[in-house]
Amino acid sequence: ALTASEDFPDADLSEETFRDRLLAEAENGRELTAAWSRALTAWDYDEQAAWTQEALRTQARRAAAYDRLQFGDDLRKALTAAVPIAELPGPVVIATEHTPWYTPERAAARS
Repeated sequence: ALTASEDFPDADLSEETFRDRLLAEAENGRELTAAWSRALTAWDYDEQAAWTQEALRTQARRAAAYDRLQFGDDLRKALTAAVPIAELPGPVVIATEHTPWYTPERAAARS
């Protein structure tokens, strides 16, 4: 809350309060979680993000977003638990070497 404290001088805008509200939402309402879910997911999927070179949908990308927001470890853990990263699955390796199945002989037999 770098500038918000100027706009809301009487509000408790601490990271601890934010984390506590986020954790309490599991029991009553989810407006805060829904808002952060939309923002974090948009940043996770942003293909033209000028603010990071990290790959889409990775923990490194999410960490870069948290770094720019200057969030501490406890809040990062709470947000990631509330809004998990939809990580891309790695490639499926069927064989380490390719063996052509459609050989010239097989092609000739079918023509």
